[in-house]
Amino acid sequence: MVAFEADDLKAFTAGLFMQDTFDGFLLQEASVTTFCTFSVDGRTSHGFFSDEELEEEKIEEYAAWKKARPFCFEMIRGKKLPVSFKIILRLSPKDTEKLIAGGSGPADLSASSCFFLNIKYENGKLSCISMASSNTFTRDRTVEHIWDEYAGKFFPAHGIAVRKI
Repeated sequence: MVAFEADDLKAFTAGLFMQDTFDGFLLQEASVTTFCTFSVDGRTSHGFFSDEELEEEKIEEYAAWKKARPFCFEMIRGKKLPVSFKIILRLSPKDTEKLIAGGSGPADLSASSCFFLNIKYENGKLSCISMASSNTFTRDRTVEHIWDEYAGKFFPAHGIAVRKI
């Protein structure tokens, strides 16, 4: 787990809400507080889609950030900054497998590992915490270190200035 703080709030939020920077992630959940609090559960309602759509569009258990992003952006958009927001993004299962395989981590953990970015804006500051979770207990922290290293490289690779806190 590594905590980052955005050096440039505008660049981070532009990458999050107006650009495709985070579009490879899935939405776990979101909460936005403006004049009231809006909450979004990122779980996909499979009953909404036809069988063909589920198969063709490869609908995941959680909604693609790319599809949820415009709705979340609409919640924060306006003349005033939101009071706060929290967005939890998770790496897709396909990208999880790639990350573990590319980082020489234990391949058997890819199915039971989840990787998250917990993004939080409050009191004029935006922070992000990289987190790894596994259903399997192991003393080996290689997978967590691979994710933390990836997260540390992700932001500068996308032109987002952050610093570890």
